[in-house]
Amino acid sequence: MSTHPHASLDLEIAGAEVRIAYHRLRLKAHKTLLRTAVREKIASPGMLLAATGVGYVVGSLTQSNRPHQPSPAGRLFAVVSDALRVVLKFSRSGPAIWLATTIGASRTANKNSPPPPDPYGSDLVADSGAVDSL
Repeated sequence: MSTHPHASLDLEIAGAEVRIAYHRLRLKAHKTLLRTAVREKIASPGMLLAATGVGYVVGSLTQSNRPHQPSPAGRLFAVVSDALRVVLKFSRSGPAIWLATTIGASRTANKNSPPPPDPYGSDLVADSGAVDSL
C-alpha cells in the first residue's frame, strides 16, 4: 500500500483542474474568434443594406397615414419662423433698401436736400429738368 491513502484521489483532482484550465483557454479563444467573425459580418455592406431595408419597412409599418398634428409649441415655432422669413425677404428687397436709405438720409440731411433716387429707376415724379428735356 502507498504511504498516502488518497494519492489516486489527488491525481484525479489535479487532472480535473488541468482539464478545466484547458477548457477555459479554449473558451477564451473561441470567444475572440466569434467576436471577430460577428464584427466582420455586421460591418459587411450586405448586412448594412439589409438593416437599412428592415428599418425602412418597420418605419413605414409603424407610421400612420393620417397627417401629423403639431403641438402648440410647434405651431408657435412655425408662425414665428414664417414671420421671420417674411421680414428677412422684405429686408433684402429693393423697396426695403430704398426705404431704409430714405429714412437714413432724412435723419442726416437737412430738409432742403432731395430724397435718394428710386432703385427701380421709375421717375413718377419728374423734376423740372426732366420735363424740359422731353
